[in-house]
Amino acid sequence: YVFVRGDIADADAVGLAFEEFRPTSIVHFAAESHVDRSIDGPAEFVRTNVVGTFELLQAALRLWRSLPAEARSDFRFL
Repeated sequence: YVFVRGDIADADAVGLAFEEFRPTSIVHFAAESHVDRSIDGPAEFVRTNVVGTFELLQAALRLWRSLPAEARSDFRFL
């Protein structure tokens, strides 16, 4: 595994990480997890939980599309 410290809402940073490491599996734990944070700071909550997840999914889809068929069936996003 590789831990990359960065902003998941930063499309360029996410894209570079995917290009550099070409992961076969992604486990997505980045989130604003406390309900009170979504009330106190809804913009940050949306940026991290919605935009960040979207950027990870977009990068994963680009990578997945570049893989051969066998690697596609083994690829996982959790």
